[in-house]
Parts: sequence; structure tokens; C-alpha cells
Amino acid sequence: MREDNLLCLCARPFVPVTTNSRHSWQVVPNLARGMILNGVNQLWIADITFLHLAEEFAFLAVVLDV
Repeated sequence: MREDNLLCLCARPFVPVTTNSRHSWQVVPNLARGMILNGVNQLWIADITFLHLAEEFAFLAVVLDV
């Protein structure tokens, strides 16, 4: 490839930095561990993430009743 003056370019994949695990904040224990659920609206969980679309970023939030 060098003799023919050809280049091989490898693009690095996009990997966003999402978590800082070396923070000084207090770690909160899992308060839902050991709960006995016997009905609706007793425990809700949520998460948020972002999606890398072709032209922009979009945030996706999910809230579920466990």
C-alpha cells in the first residue's frame, strides 16, 4: 500500500464519556432491596440516556412502575 501511495485510515468509534466513577460524593444504598411489593404505585424506577442520531443527540427517559 505504501508503494502505491495508498492510505488506510481507521476512524475511532464514537464513545461518549457518561460516568465519573472517581467522585467524592456519598454512595447511597439501594433502598428498594428487600421491599415486598404487593400492589401498584409502590416502587417506581427511572433511567435516562442519550441517543446519537445522524444529525443530533436525543435524550430518552423511561419511568416504570415495578
